[in-house]
Amino acid sequence: MNGANIAIFLNRSANAMPTAITVIEDKVFWAESNKSDISILFVTKNEPNEVSVLRKNTPKVMEMFVYDPKSQRGKKSDKNVK
Repeated sequence: MNGANIAIFLNRSANAMPTAITVIEDKVFWAESNKSDISILFVTKNEPNEVSVLRKNTPKVMEMFVYDPKSQRGKKSDKNVK
């Protein structure tokens, strides 16, 4: 791998600093720090120019995990969980 096939997927402000990122299906989610504000944003891979804000003024985010409950398998360990 020499990076010859690299492509810019999303070009954000030079002041913004991503602190966490994750991908699920066709969506890319990330936390972005811009001065004192941290926001959680997402885009779809097919529409990278349409950035959506999920949450603003989020405490410091350093890790991000996204899951789809429909894709989880196994038995429920607690009968009180619905």
